[in-house]
Amino acid sequence: MKFCNSIFHPFYVQHWLAHHKHVVIDTKHIGEHGKCSEHLRLKTLQQYPKNTKALLNSSMGMGANISGLIYQYALLVFTPLPYCGLVFWYDKPWSLLTYLLPSLLLPLSTIYHKYLHMSDVSRRKKIPWCFRWLLSDAGDQVVKKHFMHHYMNNDRNWNFIVFADTITDLFDSTNLEPDDRTIEYMKKLGLETE
Repeated sequence: MKFCNSIFHPFYVQHWLAHHKHVVIDTKHIGEHGKCSEHLRLKTLQQYPKNTKALLNSSMGMGANISGLIYQYALLVFTPLPYCGLVFWYDKPWSLLTYLLPSLLLPLSTIYHKYLHMSDVSRRKKIPWCFRWLLSDAGDQVVKKHFMHHYMNNDRNWNFIVFADTITDLFDSTNLEPDDRTIEYMKKLGLETE
């Protein structure tokens, strides 16, 4: 049990206990800067001293440095999702797309993740050229769906990975589209997109 805990607990702390809480309680600062405030960062490091490395390697769940990416890919070895794609492949070849591809893309999404939390104004100012696609209509949809993931439907985990919605929707039709309620809530928090 200790072995499993040492593998999964750092990710649980950096993603659920830090990142998901930060985006709710520090929305304005994250919307402007793409990261939590220094006060909240220090408080989180003090609160979870055994997970300092995971928190720092993931920028408190907002991104990932090289060590953070390696850890996230290593974590996939211990999760069932990639294996589901391989196991079901013989009977249902599309399962490679449904399970394997999104799980392989998930760690890479941490590279542009912080831009999904920025307000439209900050995103337009700070986004590098390689992620300018996030400013397109399709990118706006990704931003809105990620907002839904955090504030409205946080049982949906794949909605901010490029193409993952399209792939999974082909087979199970469970993806939710942003509606007027989503847009109004984003406006209320100052995160609306044009």
